[in-house]
Amino acid sequence: MIPAPDAKGTEIPSSQTCFQDYSRLWLVLLSETLFRLNPGKAVTKDDLYTLIQSLWHTGAVKLADSWERCKNFKTSNLIRIWRHDRHF
Repeated sequence: MIPAPDAKGTEIPSSQTCFQDYSRLWLVLLSETLFRLNPGKAVTKDDLYTLIQSLWHTGAVKLADSWERCKNFKTSNLIRIWRHDRHF
């Protein structure tokens, strides 16, 4: 997990906005993860917010990395793969 920088963003006022009809399930899953990452520590609502921000940030970074790899993919690679697959 990649820690999220403090982006000074706007807080979403309701978990219902974030998690739709499954807000309680998501809260349980996120809380369980938070407890496993911090055994023996009394975690707070701020810790939960930090976890959620870090999870979103990690996803955004991984998506951006994947996009960069896609942009660097060359047509010649596709032709080589296509020729290789035709021999099977």
